[in-house]
Amino acid sequence: MRILIAEDEAVARKQLHSALLAMGHEVFIAFDGKKALQVYHQEQPDAIIADWIMPEMDGIELCRKIRELQSEQYPFVIIVTCNDIKKSRKVGYDAGADDFLAKPIDKLELQVRLRACERIMVLQQEEKKLHHKLFKALDESQLTNHHLKNAMVELWNTQEQLQNALQEVKQATQAKSIFLANMSHELRTPLNAIIGFSEMLTEDAQELELYDMSQDLTKIHQAGKQLLQMINDILDISRLDADKMTLKIEQFSIFALIQDIIASIQPMVQQHNNTLEVNCADALASMNADSHRVRQILSNLMSNACKFTEKGVIRLTAIRKTFNGKDWIYFQVSDTGIGMTMEQTEQIFNAFAQVDSSTTRKYGGTGLGLTITKRLCEIMNGDICVQSTLGEGSTFTVALPADIDIE
Repeated sequence: MRILIAEDEAVARKQLHSALLAMGHEVFIAFDGKKALQVYHQEQPDAIIADWIMPEMDGIELCRKIRELQSEQYPFVIIVTCNDIKKSRKVGYDAGADDFLAKPIDKLELQVRLRACERIMVLQQEEKKLHHKLFKALDESQLTNHHLKNAMVELWNTQEQLQNALQEVKQATQAKSIFLANMSHELRTPLNAIIGFSEMLTEDAQELELYDMSQDLTKIHQAGKQLLQMINDILDISRLDADKMTLKIEQFSIFALIQDIIASIQPMVQQHNNTLEVNCADALASMNADSHRVRQILSNLMSNACKFTEKGVIRLTAIRKTFNGKDWIYFQVSDTGIGMTMEQTEQIFNAFAQVDSSTTRKYGGTGLGLTITKRLCEIMNGDICVQSTLGEGSTFTVALPADIDIE
C-alpha cells in the first residue's frame, strides 16, 4: 500500500518508516498535520498513520480536513496516541478516524491492522466492479420488465448498506472491540438480502432468456455468499478473542455428522474433479460435544482440501482411541493437493495467514479458517496439527475428547 506518515517525533517517525518499508509498503513522510494535508493532495495515499499531537495541525484535525473533501474513496486513517485509546476513541471516530494504535507501536499489531485494511480495500474494489458490470448489462439489454428494474435498484441500495456494515466490521475488528461480537444480526441481514435478491433476479433473468444478465447475477450471488462466509469468520474470531464464544454441549452420532458433512461437501469435490474417500465406522458411536462447532471444524478442513486439490484424492478418517481411561475422537483430513513447506506450516494457524500472496490471489479466502479451527479445538480441550509436503499434499489431524467437560 501507499502510506503517509504524519509524525513530528524523529525517533518514532524513523521506527515507523523502517517498519513499513520492511513490510513492502511505499511510504511518504510529513513532519506535521499541515504538511501531511499537502502530501495527501499530491500523492493520494491509501492509508495515513498520524500522531494525535503535532504542531501546526494535530492528527484529529488532519483527519477531519480529509473527511471534508469530496472523494469517491477516502484513505484508511490510523491515529497514534499516548493517551488512553478507550477514552480517545469517540473523539477520533467523530473526526473520521478508522483505527487507533498506542505508542510505542507494536510491529505485529501494525501489520495485522494493515493486512485487514488491504483486504477490505480489495472487497470494495470488487464490489464497485460488480456494480459497474450489473448496470452496464442493464443498459445494453434494455430490459422492459418493470419489476426486475425496481429489484435492481433495491439491490443497489442493499449493497450500499453492506458497504456501511463492512466499514463497521473493519473499525470494530481493528480496535479489538467487543462490540463486533454483538453485530451478527446487523451484518448478516443485508448480506442475506443481497443473496436472496440475486437468486430471485437470476431466476427472473433466465425466464426472460437474458443469459448474459443471468451470468452476472450468478457472480453477484456467489460473491455475496463469499462475503457472508468472510463475515462469519471475522465474527467468530472476534468472539474467540473476546472470550464470548459459548459451547452447546449435547450428545450426537459421529457417523451421522460425518454423513451430513460428506453430503454438503460433494459439490466442491466434484468441482475440481477430486475423489473422496471416507473411513468412518458405526463403532465410533456418539460423542458429547458441540455438534455445530465440530461440524465447523471438519467443514473448514474439508473445504480447504477441496480448494487446494485438483484431480486428486481427499480422505476423511475418524477413529476412537482410549488414553488413561479417557476416550478421544481423532479426525484426519488429508489431500494430494499443493502442499506446504515446513516454514509455511509453522505459520498456517496464524490469523490472516495464507502460504504466500500468490495463494491468496488464486484461491481467495480471509486466512481465518484455520485460526478459527484451532481455537475451536482448544476451547473444546482438544488440539490440531498438520503434516505437509510441498507438491504432494497435506494432512490435518484433530483430537477431541469424546466427552467434553467445559467446566
